[in-house]
Amino acid sequence: MSEQPRTRQQLYDLVRQKGLFRSFLGYSEAAATILGLIFTEAELEQIELDNQTYYVAKGDRQRNR
Repeated sequence: MSEQPRTRQQLYDLVRQKGLFRSFLGYSEAAATILGLIFTEAELEQIELDNQTYYVAKGDRQRNR
């Protein structure tokens, strides 16, 4: 299941990151997408359910600073 950006700013940040990897560094579309997702992050909340720990995105993806 792929993660879909939900806001215009979020989409802009991901596309900008992807563009850097594609145009300046020559990565393929697939690699640029994965790297764009790696270099953006969402705030996470730790939740425990049935003695298992899960990490759930709390907000939109933001550029790593």
